[in-house]
Amino acid sequence: AEVRRMLAFFRDTASEEAGILHAYGTAFRFEGEGSDAPGESYTMPPTVQLFWVILLNDYVNATGDEAFKAECMDFARKLVEHAKKSVDAFDMLPHKYGWFPDNPYAVDQQKNDIALINCAVYWQGLCVWHELSGEGAADVETVGDAVAARLWNERKGWWADSWDIANGCRREHYPLYGFFHVSPFGRDIYGYAKGYSKETTADYLKHEFFMGDRLVMFGWRTNSWCADGNQLGAYYPVTDRTYWNAMNAAGRIDALADFRNIVSRHARVLTYPEGQTADVMNGDPADYSDELGNKQFFAAKGWLSDALDLWLELRVSKDGVHLHPMNDGKPFAVRGLAFRGKALDIEMSGIGTNARFSLNGEPLDGGYIPWTKLCEGRNRLVITLSGEAE
Repeated sequence: AEVRRMLAFFRDTASEEAGILHAYGTAFRFEGEGSDAPGESYTMPPTVQLFWVILLNDYVNATGDEAFKAECMDFARKLVEHAKKSVDAFDMLPHKYGWFPDNPYAVDQQKNDIALINCAVYWQGLCVWHELSGEGAADVETVGDAVAARLWNERKGWWADSWDIANGCRREHYPLYGFFHVSPFGRDIYGYAKGYSKETTADYLKHEFFMGDRLVMFGWRTNSWCADGNQLGAYYPVTDRTYWNAMNAAGRIDALADFRNIVSRHARVLTYPEGQTADVMNGDPADYSDELGNKQFFAAKGWLSDALDLWLELRVSKDGVHLHPMNDGKPFAVRGLAFRGKALDIEMSGIGTNARFSLNGEPLDGGYIPWTKLCEGRNRLVITLSGEAE
């Protein structure tokens, strides 16, 4: 119910000409770009507004609420069309500073360059729109090819932060979040990445970003690290998901111990690393204070998403739940996952990546649970692992 209310709120407060607001002033309405007046509301770039379409798809897949989907499709289509009109007519990609991190100019981005993180949301938004509507398959192919051609580095096995329009080349900055996973389609982009190897990518990420008790946003051996003196050298759980997903894809069981060490270290000092909640809780954007005490729950949510990706690579689609588990012998359980009015408990034991599944005491063929297999009330999935995946 809360996600539905959130979606309705952003839809109902959207500007007719500029779309979804990023931060809300006291008037809760869009009053034009470019003003520094207190209380001004700011909009998101059109391609980044596809976050709303992605969230709609997640909500519909998890709940089966087709009535709300039908109610929202006109607005979703408007967002997609607005985003498509905003991209460059030649390369079909967004040209704008990246929406994250806070200081994109510290990694040499210019206003009209191609930022990877903008492309990631845009492409996944197009994928989601295709699933919701059946439209736009050609857009998915065109944009996927264009992003990979410019920003994928085959030698490193990873993504560059931006493309320098003036000089026609990749900038040699490589962020932890890479092609930021914000949808079930995040991994599909590697189908466009020339020479992609799960092993090469996992090796690069571990060498470049892992520092024992944290992951850093930019490689600590590079000139990108801490280039702004702050955020670019920091640890943000919300930027980790692509890293842990890559470890699962490569079957890197040792990454489970890495994750436990990172989380337990921060738990021992009784704090979460920085995250952020909706800006409205901080009052007017002009008075926004960057205080850690207001930003904890987003970090906790990031860790939960990381764990589901690392241990299970859990994906929720319109057809059911998909899993690609691995384990290192220590007990792992997650309880009360809510899907379509039913609950799913998952228990995992054993060591390896080769999995056997049992749902409610009955053998399950492969890591796929169709919605029709879930019973009313509580369901129990038991996963037993051994050896390497066949």
